[in-house]
Amino acid sequence: MLVLGLQGSPRRKGNTAFLLDLFLEEARRLGARTEVVSPAREAIVACKGCGACEKKGVCVSDDVMAKSIYPLLRRADVVVAASPVYFYGVTAQLKGLIDRCQTLWSRKYRLKLADPGAATRAGVMLAVGATRGTKLFDGLHLTVDYFFDAIAARNAGRLTYRGIEHAGDMARHPRVREEAAALVQRVCQPLAERRRIAFIDAGGTGGGMMAAAWMRHLAGAAWDVFVDGPLPGGKMAALVERAMAEEGIDLGYAGIQPLESGIDAMDRIVVIGPAPVAEAAKLERWMLAEAVDAAGWARLCHEVRGKVIRLIDGAPRTS
Repeated sequence: MLVLGLQGSPRRKGNTAFLLDLFLEEARRLGARTEVVSPAREAIVACKGCGACEKKGVCVSDDVMAKSIYPLLRRADVVVAASPVYFYGVTAQLKGLIDRCQTLWSRKYRLKLADPGAATRAGVMLAVGATRGTKLFDGLHLTVDYFFDAIAARNAGRLTYRGIEHAGDMARHPRVREEAAALVQRVCQPLAERRRIAFIDAGGTGGGMMAAAWMRHLAGAAWDVFVDGPLPGGKMAALVERAMAEEGIDLGYAGIQPLESGIDAMDRIVVIGPAPVAEAAKLERWMLAEAVDAAGWARLCHEVRGKVIRLIDGAPRTS
């Protein structure tokens, strides 16, 4: 389970940072892997409003968003957007990141592609504000709700705190630790209880990427899915993505989910091809058909989907 924190405040150790750190610490208690992106410390190019992503599904700015942030948003099980209130909105730094997610909105709504993690991804908002007005957080709610929709995350909850103006105010709040723990438990516990499955594709054939995407799309609520091995490159990568796109499944910016805890932590292991992995009771090996052109990749996509469905249904293993 990956919990991704978006630290919207330009202050490194302010009240927003405290609140986000508290949430992530509770998530780690449940076994989550956590990462933090701080837009104020990233060279994120502002959205140009050129409309290119609505036609091609990619952004013309090849910056940190494309290289690392889009892939993190795609891999994350929980995305936590944290921000202080600036003029009834999120900070400019976080808003810049959100604006660039027009690319993901375009892939979802213009190109009609389904993010494999959409069925289970959750979004959480954490916010603090100095004043106490009843509408203090209204602007943030609207922006963040639409952001979550663009990245294919359901709005799973929020923590908002008024009257937080001075250094240390959040740390002194009488209920924040209890409230953060309760929200983490509600959002993350069901994800932490999933079984773990790894698709190992040592040859970088693309079969592992396909299998992991289908597994996450069809059974993400029951399985935490990992895919390990080199990414397919060049023309092969384009063919793999195209074959899945024809089935409505989006592999854009998918990346890999490395086995940081090792094979022993997995409940099931699927090895793609003749990779030298020791046989075990929880392991099965798939020898997939070779694909050399677009038609071959389309057939392989159907083959992999069928194998994933049989795996989910618990049918006898076949090579």
